[in-house]
Amino acid sequence: MIYFEGKALDNIKLLGLTFQSDGGGRKSWDQVLCRVQGKLGSWSARPLTITGKILVLKAIVLPALLYVGRVFPPDRASGKTITRMAFQFVWGSTFEKLSRATLLKDEDKGGRGVPDMVNIILAQGLATLVQNTRKGDKAVCAFARHYATPFLRTMGLSVLDHRMPYSWDPPYVYRALRAFALGTGLPGAGLTSRHLALTENCPHGCTDSEHVHHVFWDCSVARRVWGLVVSSVSLNRLLPRSSLTSDSVLYGPPGGCKTIELQRQWRIINTIKQVLWETRNIKVYQQQNVDLVTLRRRIQNLLQDGVVVDFRKNERLAKEKWGVDHWKELSI
Repeated sequence: MIYFEGKALDNIKLLGLTFQSDGGGRKSWDQVLCRVQGKLGSWSARPLTITGKILVLKAIVLPALLYVGRVFPPDRASGKTITRMAFQFVWGSTFEKLSRATLLKDEDKGGRGVPDMVNIILAQGLATLVQNTRKGDKAVCAFARHYATPFLRTMGLSVLDHRMPYSWDPPYVYRALRAFALGTGLPGAGLTSRHLALTENCPHGCTDSEHVHHVFWDCSVARRVWGLVVSSVSLNRLLPRSSLTSDSVLYGPPGGCKTIELQRQWRIINTIKQVLWETRNIKVYQQQNVDLVTLRRRIQNLLQDGVVVDFRKNERLAKEKWGVDHWKELSI
C-alpha cells in the first residue's frame, strides 16, 4: 500500500507515471504502449517509406518510451511488445521480409538504421545509475553507490570512493545541529516555528548570536565546562589541554582519527558536546539552568557508559584505549 495524505492507495499517478504498491512499473508500461500503438496506427495510414517510418520511431515513439524507461526499466514482456510493434510498423504487416538483425545495422553496414529501442532504454537507465554514483545529490549518490556499485564494478563502470562518507543514521544531536551548519547564525524563522529557539541570541544570557562556534566554544557555559575538563586530572591525561582548540572541538583532530589516542579524544569531545547541547535545550524548553556539578556528573556517566561498552566488547583493547583497568577509575 502507498500512504498519501493519510490515505492508503494501491497506486498513485505522478507526472504521467503510475507508481504501484509493489514497486513495479507494469501499469505505466501498459499505458504508454497503448498510446504508442495508437500513434503508430495513425501514422500507418499515411504513405511513408521505410526511411520515413524509421524517423517516426526515432522522433515520436522513442522519446515517449525513454520517459517511462528512466523510472521503470522494461520487463521481458514489455520489451518483446516494443520490438514487435516497431517492426510491424516498419513492414506494415506481421510478415517481415528481412531479419531484424539486418535492419538494426547502420546503413553503411547494409542495414536501415532501425533503433534498437529496448537496448537504448536500458542503456539510458544504466547511464543514469552510473551518473548518480558519481555526482549529484549527496544522499542519492550514497544510495546508488550502496545498492548499485556491486554489479557496476563487475562491468568496470564504478569505483568505490570512501573519501566522502555519508551517514544514513547520524546521532540525533547532529540532526538538530544541521541547521546551524548552514550558515554563521541560526535560521531564526525555521527554528522559531519548531520552537527550537525563542530568540536569535544565546539562551544562556550571552549577548552574541547563537551559532555553532558559540554553542560549543564561545558561550559562557561552554567555557566553564571546558575549564572543568582541563582541571580534571583523569580527563587531562586522556584529553591533553594542547589538543583543545575551537577547530578540534568543531571538526575533529587535524588529519583525522588515525590513532587510538585521537579516537579517544574525539569521543570525549563529542560526549562533552552532547552535554552542552542538552544543557542548551533544557534552557530553551524548560527555562532552567544546569549547575556545574550536574554537568560534571552527566559527562562522567556518559563516559563511563562508553567505557563499560568497550570493556564488554574487548577488555584488552579497552584497557589500551582508555588506560584504565576498570571503568570506575575514569572520574572527573
